[in-house]
Amino acid sequence: MLDIHAIDGEPGTQPVDLHVSGQGSKRSDSRRVKPHMSKGAGAVVVAVHELHFDRPLETLQHLQVVSFHEDDVIDVEQDDSPGGHAVTMRGIRRISPGMDIIDKRIGLISDVHATVPIITRAIRQLAARGVKQMHSLGDFAIPWNGHPEEELQLKAVRLELEKHDATLLITGGNHEGYDEWEKVPVSEDGIRWIRHNIGLLPRGWRALSPAGNIIASLGGANSIDRYSRRPHRAWWPQESITPADLAALGHERVDILLGHDVPQSTALLNFLKPNERLWSAAGLAYAHEGHAMFHRGVQQVTPRMTIGGHYHLHLDSTERFTDVEGRTFETRVIVMDADGRHTTVAVLDTDALDIIYPEF
Repeated sequence: MLDIHAIDGEPGTQPVDLHVSGQGSKRSDSRRVKPHMSKGAGAVVVAVHELHFDRPLETLQHLQVVSFHEDDVIDVEQDDSPGGHAVTMRGIRRISPGMDIIDKRIGLISDVHATVPIITRAIRQLAARGVKQMHSLGDFAIPWNGHPEEELQLKAVRLELEKHDATLLITGGNHEGYDEWEKVPVSEDGIRWIRHNIGLLPRGWRALSPAGNIIASLGGANSIDRYSRRPHRAWWPQESITPADLAALGHERVDILLGHDVPQSTALLNFLKPNERLWSAAGLAYAHEGHAMFHRGVQQVTPRMTIGGHYHLHLDSTERFTDVEGRTFETRVIVMDADGRHTTVAVLDTDALDIIYPEF
C-alpha cells in the first residue's frame, strides 16, 4: 500500500513506500490507495492516483516526494480546467523484466530434513489459512542421492500440494542433493521443477508482491561439519554461495530477502560463540566463510526483512548493518526453527512485512 497525501499544513503520516504531499491548497485530499500493477518493459506502475486542487500545482507552497526505493520515480501530470486542477501522480518502480508476481500471503517452511510427515502437515496447516504459495527456506533434502525411496517422498509431497492447489518453491540449503537437482532442467522461468508443483529457485530469484514490495531469494550455506561428510553423498560443494550467485542477486534494493542462512546479526553471533568449541578449526573457518558470503548479499540489497533457517533455533531481532558503500541500514533478521518445532512454519504477509506462526 502507498500513502499519497495532498494536505494543508504539515505532511501527514510516515510513508510506507511513497508519500506525496502538497501544501497551500484550500482544498485538501488525503487517502490511502491500493496500487495498480501493470508489468512489462522493465517497470511496473505501483500506484496511480488523481488529486484535485483549487489552484495550479506550481502555486502550492510545498510538494514532497519521499520514496523508500532509490530507483522509484514519480510522474506528475496536471490538467487545468475551470472546475479545478487535477493532478495525476504515478509512482513507478523499476524492476527486472519478467519478474514473478508473488502472493500477498506466502507460507514459509524451514529445515524439515526430508521428514515427509512434517512437510505434509505444514502444507495442511498453511492451506487451512488460505495460503497457496509455499516456500521452503532450505534443507528440504528431497532429493538426496537418487535412492528410489525419494520418488515416494516426492509423490507424497506432490499429492498433498495438489489437494490444496498449492505450490512449493525451495530456497536451497546446505543439506540438498544438488547433484540430483542439477539433473532437473532449468525451465524458462529459471526454476528447476522436479514436479509440476515443487521447484528449486535459482540464487538471485526475485518477485514482486501485490503492493510492489520486492522479494528475493539467496540459497546456500556452508556446512560446519563438512569434513565429517562424504562428498557427493552427504555433502555437496554446490552448497556454497559463490561470487556468481552474488552477481545474480545484484545490487538493487529489496524489501524481503529469503535465504537459508541469515546475516551476521548480534543476536545470532552471541548465541553461536559459546558453541564454537564443539567444532574443528577447519569446519569453523569454512562455516564463517559461507556466513560472510550471505552477509555480503545482504549488504548488496539492504532488505527491510531477512528470513532464514539453518541454525535450528528461533531468533527475531532488528539489526543495523553497513551496505557495500558504507551506508547504514536497518533490517529485521528472523531465524526460523527446524524439524517441526513451533516456528518451523510461518505465514508471511509480503505487503505488510508481518509474520505469524500458526499452531503446529
